[in-house]
Amino acid sequence: FRDGAVIDTFRILGSRNYEGFCRSATLLRHEPTGAELLSVDADDDNNVFVAAFRTPPPDSSGLTHVLEHCVLEGSERYPLRDLFKQLS
Repeated sequence: FRDGAVIDTFRILGSRNYEGFCRSATLLRHEPTGAELLSVDADDDNNVFVAAFRTPPPDSSGLTHVLEHCVLEGSERYPLRDLFKQLS
């Protein structure tokens, strides 16, 4: 891919090779919305998709961390196994 080229509605912002981590990574911007996409090409059979949104906390009270724990614990209607115990 050539920097600055447009594929459909995505403009290529840059591409790099990363030895040891992946074959290459390409940063693209969706022109209509300004959303950025990082495409990583790796020698791995796992296919993964992640959508991430920058959500900086308004202060250092720890509220966002508490909410994270509440969400990851699930609810009565949408129970989750004890995720934190599984991760340790």
